[in-house]
Amino acid sequence: MTDQETKSAGGKKKLSTRSIAMIIMAAILIVAIIAVAVALIVVSEFNVSRKEADNFVYSLANGQATILEYTGEDVNVTIPDELGGRPVVGIAERAFYKNSEISSITIESDAANFTIGAYAFADMDSLISVVLPDGVKSIPERAFSGCDDLSRVTMGNAVEEIGAYAFSECPTLANIFISKSSGGMGDEDTDYNTRYNMTMPSSLKTIGDFAFYQSITASAASTRKIAFNSALTSIGQSAFDGCNRISFIDYANPEETVSLAEIGNNAFYGCTSLRFTKNTTGGASGEFFLTKALNDRVLESIGDNAFYGCTYGSTNTSNRAVLNIYEDTEYIGENAFYNVKSVKELNFYSCNPELGEGAFYGTANLTSVNYYEEKKDAEGNVEEDENGNVVYVKSTVTSLSPSLTSIPSRLFYGSGLDGFLLGSTVTEIGDGAFSAITNEEAITIVGGEEDDNGNIIGEKFALYKLAPYYTLSSTTASNYTVANDHYLLMSADLSTIYAYVGGFSDSASPVRNDKVGQASNGFFTFLQNQTIGMTTVKGYAFAGAQYSYIYFPDKLNTFGDNMFNGASVSSEKTMVITFENTTEGYYDALLSGNLSKEFLSGMEVEDGGSIVVLVGLSSLGEDLKSDLESYFTYTNYEVSRR
Repeated sequence: MTDQETKSAGGKKKLSTRSIAMIIMAAILIVAIIAVAVALIVVSEFNVSRKEADNFVYSLANGQATILEYTGEDVNVTIPDELGGRPVVGIAERAFYKNSEISSITIESDAANFTIGAYAFADMDSLISVVLPDGVKSIPERAFSGCDDLSRVTMGNAVEEIGAYAFSECPTLANIFISKSSGGMGDEDTDYNTRYNMTMPSSLKTIGDFAFYQSITASAASTRKIAFNSALTSIGQSAFDGCNRISFIDYANPEETVSLAEIGNNAFYGCTSLRFTKNTTGGASGEFFLTKALNDRVLESIGDNAFYGCTYGSTNTSNRAVLNIYEDTEYIGENAFYNVKSVKELNFYSCNPELGEGAFYGTANLTSVNYYEEKKDAEGNVEEDENGNVVYVKSTVTSLSPSLTSIPSRLFYGSGLDGFLLGSTVTEIGDGAFSAITNEEAITIVGGEEDDNGNIIGEKFALYKLAPYYTLSSTTASNYTVANDHYLLMSADLSTIYAYVGGFSDSASPVRNDKVGQASNGFFTFLQNQTIGMTTVKGYAFAGAQYSYIYFPDKLNTFGDNMFNGASVSSEKTMVITFENTTEGYYDALLSGNLSKEFLSGMEVEDGGSIVVLVGLSSLGEDLKSDLESYFTYTNYEVSRR
């Protein structure tokens, strides 16, 4: 084609198809380059990247900043609301971990959902005070764990969860304040903070496992008074384990129905200062959290060892708790109230919760246990009061649910029971359920009849009356003249001993008019010369024994474990346990399994004290002596012939 042919009628030169394609490709390339550049800018500005401003290293995501690290040297650190013009919305995991210089941190963010990473402030040795923003909803795992000097924390009412180990091992923790900006009292309301110096947020639902484990222990944190709020639903395993400076835990507003459904295993283990009564300091008008949750009928489970070792005890009975158990409570765990001294009464209202072994072990001031049944009219309808509440009447035939047939082991071991009704529906008593009880009127056999010797014989169990023991009439008396009753809780056929019920000790004598200091003082001889067919002694039967000598007659041939659990043998004292049987075959049978290897376990022997096991053989062969000396799990004892 000629040049003339490529010109248009208007005289303009046309572009070839190839030229057009090249122009389009160039345009696309330019657009792509611009797009990549813009993307890089966006990534660098809005996606995760490290930036630094005002001694803070932070990341950006979606235009929001999260603190990664502090590089400054200030000991009082304020985290601003913005960094680089971007809002601060969080603290990353381990951001301040093991910083040993900072003493206070204040976070000024107004983000609606401010996040804190795990271990964010953990192991900060010098940290004393923290102010969290109102937008924090969760305090995560180990956020402040191991902060030895942390004493003051301010947070908002929006916190719904305090996570596992969040404040664990913070021994000086003394104050938790709720910010004024979120509706709390802040740290300046002296009147309120005299009443409660640790207030939990109103939105708090969960206190996680080990949340305050081994915290609140320093002397500077004494008499801590905690206020819960009604939203709280669960207290996790070991949440306050070892917090021995907590004195009171109340619901600050007793008018609100609470939500607490679960108290975890070991939740308040070792809280030795915890009172089981409400705080009245400065006119406080709350209610002890446990009784409130029970009375509001929301508490479903009290875990194993939940209040183990809460040993504070008041001499004022009005400061001891009454625990009312309703059908909502399904489980009271093993050793749940072990050695709790501030419970005086236990009432079961038409319910039969699962009771763990030793649930009320050592509750020395627990005197009254009662079962209440629904009151019914002549037609069998449950009666209600004017407010629509069920009317209950106290049972006269049982202290526990009539549906309970087996009383768990060690259930009321060492308690202060008085007039416990052992009902006819009970067919089995676990080892130690009523051991180490000194009140001779502790147990009543319902339906039992008294025989000519003063024994109360029931359908399945009996109280066998022993010969009286004698005590002094005064501290200056020199002869034992005051007679005292005591019993053996036994099977109805008098073959099995479940527990000794009474107060015989080294300060008593089996002999009337015996003088103080005579050989018979502290000799438990009451099993000798009995004509009844007793053969078996159950575990823990003589637990808590405070006497020096006991004799087991030859008719007794089966012995359980922990027989003298809790018996104390002081320095340079001896406890002598005598088996009176005179035949070798008897001891061979004992060593074949009739005698528990844990027979001596649980005794408390001081240095210099000793236990001696005597056998009634006229001669004790070396082989039998060796077998006896190596038989028991407990090893600090001697074996000899009587």
